[in-house]
Parts: sequence; structure tokens; C-alpha cells
Amino acid sequence: MMTRLATSNFFDPHFYSFSNTNFVVLVAFVIFVAFLIWKGVPKLVTSLLDKRAETIRSELEEARKLHEEAKDIFAAYERKMVEVEKESAEIVSNAKKAAAEQAEASKIKLAEQVERRIKAGKDQIASAEAAVERQIRAKASSIAIEVAREVLGTQLKGKNADELIDAAIKNVDTNLH
Repeated sequence: MMTRLATSNFFDPHFYSFSNTNFVVLVAFVIFVAFLIWKGVPKLVTSLLDKRAETIRSELEEARKLHEEAKDIFAAYERKMVEVEKESAEIVSNAKKAAAEQAEASKIKLAEQVERRIKAGKDQIASAEAAVERQIRAKASSIAIEVAREVLGTQLKGKNADELIDAAIKNVDTNLH
């Protein structure tokens, strides 16, 4: 007797025999799939896949939101950086202007101080000249008075001489002061 090899032809009557391993595997697979369907595994797998898809969708949405926030924050930092650069340039410019103004003000103050000191020196010199001139005049008048007293004293004698000397002294004193 010849044994037939397991056939894989679906239309062959020997295919439906339990001695055919292909038929046995097909029956086991159909029973297994039926069992899975009866236990609700496809619904469970579908719900798990749906939950996972929803989780992934929400994570993607969150990632998009975070990406947009990051773009906004980055743009805000770029704007702030531009503003800070402008402000720093303005601060430097203002500092330079202030330094120039202070230098100019210092020059003006120094010039004013020099002028005041020169004027004070000139005033002191004028005051000293006036004081020396007064001293010279006083000394000259006292010398002139002494000379006149001696000259008149030797040339004039008597009561009339004293009156003339006193009048001459008053005249010299009035003319010199």
C-alpha cells in the first residue's frame, strides 16, 4: 500500500482527513481564532490600539504645542536680545554724551576758576599798588612837611612864622591826600 503524502489541495478529498497535517493546522487555527473572537480579544486589541493611538495623538499634539511655545519663547528672547542690544547701545551713547558734557563743563569751570584767580590776583595787585601809593604819598607828605618845617623854621622866626608854617603844612597835607 502506498501512503499518500499530505496534500495541500483544498479540493482534494484527502485534504479533509485528520491524517493530513495541513488540515489539522487549519482546524486548530480556525478554533483558535474562534476562541479569540469569543473571548473578545479583537475588541480588546482594538481598544488597546485605539488607546495607544489616542495617547500618541495627544503626545503629538502636546509636542506641537511645546514646539509652538518653544518657537514663541525663542522669538521673545530674540526680541529681548535685540532690545537689550539697542538699550546697551543707547546706554553707551548716553554715557559718551554725558562724559563729553562733563568734560566740557569741567573745561568751562576750569576756565572760570582761572579767570577768577586772575581777577583776584589783579585785584590784589591793584590793592597792593594802591596801598603802596598811599604809603608813598603819606611818607612824601610827611617828608615834605618836615622839609617845609625846617626850611621855614630857619628862614622865619617869631609868631608870624608859626602861623605860616601851620598854614603851609595844611596846604601840603590837603594837596597830597
